[in-house]
Amino acid sequence: MKEIWQQYGIGEKRRMLPLHQANSLLGTPLTKTLIKAHILTGDDCMSKVGTKHAAVTSNPVQFLMNFG
Repeated sequence: MKEIWQQYGIGEKRRMLPLHQANSLLGTPLTKTLIKAHILTGDDCMSKVGTKHAAVTSNPVQFLMNFG
């Protein structure tokens, strides 16, 4: 896959995020870790167990690299 986009927002504030660009900038290990942090901090299908800010500032690569 060359590109992956995610839609966010509602109504006139709807935007598209180029997730493939984030992966290019951050690298695959950190991108995968951020996805795991997002799931644990409340995505559309899970209750959250913390905040995204706390997940990102607590060295997520070390703690979430082998999660899931």
